[in-house]
Amino acid sequence: MGSRSMWGIPEFPDVEQIGAGDLSKLAPDLIVVGAYGKEGSDLDLPDDFKEPLLEIIQGVDLAEKPGSSNQITVKSAEHGKNVTFAAFILGPEKSCDSSSFLKLGTFAAKTASTKKSVNEVCLILPPTTSNLHATAALEGIFLGAYKDNRWRTEKKAPSRCAESVYLSSQVKLDIASIRCVCEGIIFTRQLVNAPPNVLKPAVLAQCMTECADRYGMDIKILEREDCEGLGMGLYLGVAQGATSDPKFIHVKYNPPNKPVKSVALVGKGICFDSGGYNLKTGPDSMINLMKFDMGGAATIFGAARAIAHLKIPDVEVHFITASCENMVSGHAYRPGDVLTASNGKTVEVVNTDAEGRMTLGDALVYADKLGVDYIVDVATLTGSVIVGLGNEYAGLFTPHDEIASLLAKAASDTGESLWRMPFVRAYRKLLDSSIADVKQCHTRPGDCINAAVMLNEFVSEETQWAHCDIAGTSWNFAENCATGYGVRTLVSFIKGLDRSQKQ
Repeated sequence: MGSRSMWGIPEFPDVEQIGAGDLSKLAPDLIVVGAYGKEGSDLDLPDDFKEPLLEIIQGVDLAEKPGSSNQITVKSAEHGKNVTFAAFILGPEKSCDSSSFLKLGTFAAKTASTKKSVNEVCLILPPTTSNLHATAALEGIFLGAYKDNRWRTEKKAPSRCAESVYLSSQVKLDIASIRCVCEGIIFTRQLVNAPPNVLKPAVLAQCMTECADRYGMDIKILEREDCEGLGMGLYLGVAQGATSDPKFIHVKYNPPNKPVKSVALVGKGICFDSGGYNLKTGPDSMINLMKFDMGGAATIFGAARAIAHLKIPDVEVHFITASCENMVSGHAYRPGDVLTASNGKTVEVVNTDAEGRMTLGDALVYADKLGVDYIVDVATLTGSVIVGLGNEYAGLFTPHDEIASLLAKAASDTGESLWRMPFVRAYRKLLDSSIADVKQCHTRPGDCINAAVMLNEFVSEETQWAHCDIAGTSWNFAENCATGYGVRTLVSFIKGLDRSQKQ
């Protein structure tokens, strides 16, 4: 299967924004309305739409949490066909955020995709919907029906919910830009979903070479010998157990204007993680899912695609991953080894399954030497963060309030849940080694914090750096597929830096 067919973006529905006065002129097959409450007084609809929608809203049990829904199919005398009306309860307006509207759009897309004869969908937003919330609803429409069928042989279901979508909203949206971001999210999902026998480091490098060529970005691929020359002992130590060659990938986005800010986004790129000699065993090890251990790299590369497509004017962005596999062999690194990082620090290996902080260490040193204003690393790094935050929130770790605030706002604006965790400098003493400069890891309690403290060894103290642990959010365990979490936040973060220079 060639790379173009493997990473091709599916068709999205055509989207047209309409006003409330245009609704009576349409003949959609499905009409979905988002309502804050059961009374429906917030609906601005023609009478022939309002009556059936109010009926189904009244039928929703508001004792249920926000997200309750109801639907009814009626025969339209005017249009001579069946029309399905569906209501989705957002909950009290003051408690709604972007994630509420993302769920609304997703509901509309999934409802449409389950019906055989839906060609046109109308999504009606409350009159007070903000631009951010309307954007989230449209993202849900674009993404909600997507299914990754690349490795199925039977007839594939379409990955768009309908031919056309009419969006009734009182705010004007940049539909093309929203589409760009959604394409980046699906690109991330495709990378993470790809089987590990397909997505080897060399395939990831080739995929990003094609992406860089298509969107006008620069790319540099460092081979094993190049990394040896740079002293990347941590990264190469992890890679040495695999038969697949490591590929250190550096993509650079050059903005059309002179950059006023520069950012490095670093992603963990372990294409398959067996755990090494500390082999992942037992029912909770999730070894069968360890293709998702390159979720951090996939996230930054999805953001790269979106940022380059959007042509963000004033921010230079570097996208970096130290890609390899963590395997067991006679050449694999061992617990007790001492490896030397590219900044000269020696690291005592405690657990070969803590490989992410090793490969990220050398990648962070490389990024820091670029002299950028901000560094954000994204990684499926620890099981500890899943224990603490579950599968809805990613963990944010940083000693710097400035970058923490910027990332928190970007996540909030886009409906992605990101929780700032403690960064405990005192835990550094737990990483003291009797034989090397630092131990790779300590014991399991507080491991997600210890991992962040360990990564801090590889960036300058003055660098605005943050670590995002997406181990719990990168994968949808209920549907057994990648989520694309983090792309929205990273794109919003970069766009925010650009806007802040124009105010």
